[in-house]
Parts: sequence; C-alpha cells; structure tokens
Amino acid sequence: MTLRADDGGSNLNWLTPQTLLTLGGLGLALLLVAAVIGWLLWRRMRRTGVVEHGLAELRTAITRPGPARDIALLRKEMRDNLTATRQVLTNLPDAPAGLELLTARLDSEAAALDQMLALLEREPDRALLEQTLPPIRLQVHALITGLGQIRRTALTLTTDLRGSTSEKLQQELADQIAGIQAGVAEVREISHRNGLGP
Repeated sequence: MTLRADDGGSNLNWLTPQTLLTLGGLGLALLLVAAVIGWLLWRRMRRTGVVEHGLAELRTAITRPGPARDIALLRKEMRDNLTATRQVLTNLPDAPAGLELLTARLDSEAAALDQMLALLEREPDRALLEQTLPPIRLQVHALITGLGQIRRTALTLTTDLRGSTSEKLQQELADQIAGIQAGVAEVREISHRNGLGP
C-alpha cells in the first residue's frame, strides 16, 4: 500500500486564498450588519425609556436599605408618575391643552429634582443625606400629587365631555388647573425656602 503525497490534502482544495478572502469579507459584512442593527435597537430602547426604566428597577432592587435606597425609590416613583401622566395625555384625544402645558412645567421641575437626587445618590456623607433628603422628599411628593391631579382631571374631563355641559367642565378645569398651579407654587416655595432652587 503506497500513499501519494496529494491524498491528504484533497479535501482542502476548495480553501484557496481567494475563497478565504471571500468568506472573511462575508463574515465581516455580517458582523457589521449585526452591529448596526444592535446599535439601532439600543437607540430605540433608550429613546422609549425601556433601558432607563429597567436600570431604575434594578437600582432600586439591589440598593441596600437606607438613604440611597430612599433616593432610588423617590426617583423611580417620580419617573413612573411622569410616564403615567404622559401616557394619559397621549392616549386621551379630548385632553385639554392646558394640562399638557402644566405637565411640561412639572416635567421641568421633575428634571431638576431628578438631577438633585442623582447627585445625592452618590453622596457618601450619611448625615448630610439625612438632613437634605426630607425637604426634597416633600418636593417630590408635591410633584407627584400635581401629576396625579393632572391625570384625574384629564380622565374626568374626558368622561364628562361625553355627558356634561361645557360650562360645568370649563369651571371644573379652571378649578383643577388652579389646584395644580398651587401645587407647583408650593414646590417652588419649598425649594426656595430650603435654598435648593431659584
């Protein structure tokens, strides 16, 4: 039995340098397409808030009890209420434009509070946290109350528009908006009193 020198390599004849370059190019193109699709999905998830919401949930779950956990819970509660308010206003076709303006004002207040809470989340001095957190907690709860009033008003108005007179609704809207504006003024007053805002 004699062996020929070319018997061992006959199965690899198709692996020419040109074939290897073609396969490498295809692999690189597929990797590039997968990276672009992954990047687009990541951007979409971040834009819709899925990533931020998931990170907030995780942060709240893994943070040890204490001021840091209280801050994480406040931030999550504030975000959840803002999201719920936006969804109500977006999904109700008859929601008054005045409520959207108030929501935008409360949104900017929430952004400032969230920034402050994010800074406090990294604060190592527990005594400073215990001193600073109560007035901020009041501001967050006042904001959440205002957002709840907006949702209630929008839902009530949408329901009442189908069966009530417009004069009654306009008066209720004016009363609700006045209440919300008083809540915003209270948040600003607390901020000013505690030296936290303008």
